[in-house]
Amino acid sequence: MRRKKIGRAGSYTVWIIVATIIFVGALIFTIATSKTSETRMAYAGDSSDTVSVDAGADEAEEEPTTYTYTDATYGFSLEIPDTWRQLTKEDTVYFMDQESGASVKITECGYYPSVNNETGDSISEKVIADGKTFVSFNRVGPAHYEAIYQDMGNTTYDYLDEVFWDRSDIVTLQCVVPDADYDDASDDLTTIVTSFVWERDSSIPNGYILYYSSYGAFEVGVPSSWSAGAGEDYIIAQDTELGTTFMAQAAEGSTDLEALTTVDITSMINAGQSNFMLQSFTADGNEAVARARYLSDDTWIYIDMYLVSRGSYTYTLEIEYADGVFSDEDWTVMKGLFREFLSIDEGEGNESEVSETETDQEKEGES
Repeated sequence: MRRKKIGRAGSYTVWIIVATIIFVGALIFTIATSKTSETRMAYAGDSSDTVSVDAGADEAEEEPTTYTYTDATYGFSLEIPDTWRQLTKEDTVYFMDQESGASVKITECGYYPSVNNETGDSISEKVIADGKTFVSFNRVGPAHYEAIYQDMGNTTYDYLDEVFWDRSDIVTLQCVVPDADYDDASDDLTTIVTSFVWERDSSIPNGYILYYSSYGAFEVGVPSSWSAGAGEDYIIAQDTELGTTFMAQAAEGSTDLEALTTVDITSMINAGQSNFMLQSFTADGNEAVARARYLSDDTWIYIDMYLVSRGSYTYTLEIEYADGVFSDEDWTVMKGLFREFLSIDEGEGNESEVSETETDQEKEGES
């Protein structure tokens, strides 16, 4: 009888069971390890995104703490960050930020009328002549412009000039900052510039803008919504929507306005219009006013003329408009904004001075 090999068969079975247990355990471990790895990777990514979002959401923008600077002479005010130092050098006020190297210089000067004519081209020419690089120009309002330019030396500096004026004075805020530190200083500079408040003593009426002609050295004001241009001896403006047209012109030579007759003034105004009629004409000293009208396509067109003779020039302001689209009040404002200047002292930069021409009556009063 053969013996049954129970011992060998039993041992083999045991090893199979043990091997199976090891294999299953290894499989479970591998799966668990893989899931743990996937979980960590997913968490790492989520963690990064979460921190980024939370940082942006929780980060509060801190408004700079400021104090108010008020100019004792001109009356304008600015909000200055507490971290900025105030310095005065030769009667010029500066504000400086030691951390970024930014500064704001305040300069004031008497009014010069060519400030009204500044454009991107004129400012660019001045900047280039000064050895700097022009960046941009923006006419912010009737009495405010800003110019941006750079000094590309060993260290690049950014310049921002904010220029404000009324009919008597001009105030300039010149902001200077190293280009590399511009981002650090921009918020403070914005706070300073946008806080500028000036209760002007001789403000330009709301809704009007001034233009200056060097020929005859005269200045006029027109509604700021009108388009305007200039020639060698004249300034012209138009309300393109309603068709109202204005022209101011200087002619060399004085005129005895009181000697003018209705025939003289009619020949000056009438350009061959049909149904022309001179309605009124008066002359008083060195000023004269006239009104006429004519018929065009069944509509009455009016012409108002204002003549001024001072010094060696005679000035003519004339406006033409359809019935009902222009008021006497507006014409009164425009006549009041006319100024003729006796001389312009060409000084350095904003230090130019302009003195207004004295009227004949003022001269007689002084004598």
